[in-house]
Amino acid sequence: MTDSHDKLPKLFWIQLALAAIIGFMYLTAEPITKHGDTQHSTKKMELAAANLAPVGKVVVASADSAVADAARSGEVVYNGVCGTCHNAGIANAPKLDDKTAWEPRVANGLDGLIETASKGKGAMPPNGGDPKLTAAELKATIIYMTKKAGFDL
Repeated sequence: MTDSHDKLPKLFWIQLALAAIIGFMYLTAEPITKHGDTQHSTKKMELAAANLAPVGKVVVASADSAVADAARSGEVVYNGVCGTCHNAGIANAPKLDDKTAWEPRVANGLDGLIETASKGKGAMPPNGGDPKLTAAELKATIIYMTKKAGFDL
């Protein structure tokens, strides 16, 4: 029995050293902050950022922006202004590729189409609702739309 009691102080010091080593490792280890799926939390963060993003921004127009607007092609104007109604045929607007719907309108010629589009007709406001639309842009847009319908004006 004396042999087992002789080993007790040695075991005590070994256990004390192990406890000190484990305690030191615990205190210096990097804390675990991630719980669960990281992809799921990333998606939550992206959704939160989208919800908190500003709704709009203020842009101060300058003379340079007027030059940039004048350079819009017929396709660009169509996609930004006219396509909303003409893609779906809203309020009897002729669809872009509907040749039969465009035939009576094209019969008036390019000048007649430009006059109608610039003044508005039915539910369509003047210039398709874009007051910044220039005469050149309007003409380019009408030519683009009629070409897509199968006419060459």
